[in-house]
Amino acid sequence: MIIATFLFQSCNTNEAINSTSNTSKIRLKLVDSEGNYDKVLVNIIDVQYNRNDDDMGWTTFEGFTLPETDDHLDRIDLTELIAGNSIILTDQDIESGMLSKIRLILGEGNAIVLEGETEEISLKTPSAMQSGLKLHMDTELVAGFSYTFVLDWDVQKSIVKAGNSGIYNLKPVIRVVAEVNSGTIKGRVADIDETKDGTDPMPIEGATLNVYDKDDTSIGTTETNVDGLYMFQGLPAGDYKLKVEKGDYNTLTTDPILVEVGVETTKDIHLTKSTGNISGRIADSSETDVVKIPLGNAKVDVYTKDDTNFDTIIATATTSNENDDTKGSFDIMDLLPGEYILKVSLDTYGTGQSEVIEVIIDQTVDVGTILLTLI
Repeated sequence: MIIATFLFQSCNTNEAINSTSNTSKIRLKLVDSEGNYDKVLVNIIDVQYNRNDDDMGWTTFEGFTLPETDDHLDRIDLTELIAGNSIILTDQDIESGMLSKIRLILGEGNAIVLEGETEEISLKTPSAMQSGLKLHMDTELVAGFSYTFVLDWDVQKSIVKAGNSGIYNLKPVIRVVAEVNSGTIKGRVADIDETKDGTDPMPIEGATLNVYDKDDTSIGTTETNVDGLYMFQGLPAGDYKLKVEKGDYNTLTTDPILVEVGVETTKDIHLTKSTGNISGRIADSSETDVVKIPLGNAKVDVYTKDDTNFDTIIATATTSNENDDTKGSFDIMDLLPGEYILKVSLDTYGTGQSEVIEVIIDQTVDVGTILLTLI
C-alpha cells in the first residue's frame, strides 16, 4: 500500500479563477525521484478523487489525460520525469469543499528495464491493480482558487526485489506537496576539470542526488539528465542539503540551501574525480648489501599502460634526497583509477621501469623498490 507525505493546504491568491463560483481548479503534476533503472514503465488508466474519509464516493477526474507515447500500452516511463520534466495528470474545475484523497488506478503491463539491459521485467502490483494507489490530501478547497499538487514518485523506494527470485514488486512511495506552499532546488552537475568544447565544464549524466532536510531526514532522490541538469520540486520552505554521488567521482554534500515558497533556487555543483596514489622507493642495484642504497633526485614518470611508446607523461615525482629514512622514496598523488607504468631516470644510471600498477580509488599502492644500474 502506498506510503505518502502530505504537506500543507494550497490556496494561491494569484490564481483565483472566479471568486463568485462554487468550483476550484485542481492540477496534479507527476514527477519522479529517479532510481537505478533504465526504464520504469507504469500504466495509469484512471485518476479519481474522494471527499469522504471512507472508500465510498470515488469520482473520476474528467480532465484526466496522458500524453501520447510510442509505447503500445500507453505507459509512462517515470525515468524521463526528471530535471523539470513532468506530466499533468489532470487540470480541471471541481466543486469546492473538502478534498479528502485521490487515487491512481493502474492497468496491466507495469515493468522495469534494468540498467544496461533491454528486456522488460514485469512488476507485480496486486494491491494497486485492485483498489488503486491512495493518496490522502485532506485539503479544504476554497471556491474560486487554483490548486497544484506535486506527486513525487520515488522509484528507488517503490520497487522491491523479492530475494533472489527475480521477481520485482511495485509498492509505490509517492510524496504529495502543494506547489504553492513549496519551492524548488534546481541546477547542473558537472566535472570540475573536464571541459566541453574548451569552455563549459563537462556535464555529468546519471549523477544521483539525495535531498535531506535540517534533521538529516531523506526527502527524495533524483538523477541528472544528459545535460547534467536536476530538479527537486515541491520542497516546503526551509534549509536542505544535497548529497551527490556518481561512479568514479568523490561524493559531495552541499552546505545548507535555503528554499523559499514560490522560488526556484539554483545550485550548480562541480564534482572531482575519485583518485588513488602510488608510492615506492628507488635504489642502486649494484650494492651487495641486503639493504640497497637509496637514490635521491631520481625522476619518476607515470604513463598509462597502453602508452607503449611512452609519449605522454601523466604525472611526475622526484625521489627524496634527504639523509634520513625518506631518502629515495617517492609519492605520486591523485591518479585516476586505472593501470599505469612507472619509468625512472637518473644521471649516470640506466633507465628503470616498473611492472603494471593498478590504481584503486582511495588507496595507496606501494610498488616496493625499483632498482637502477650504474652505467
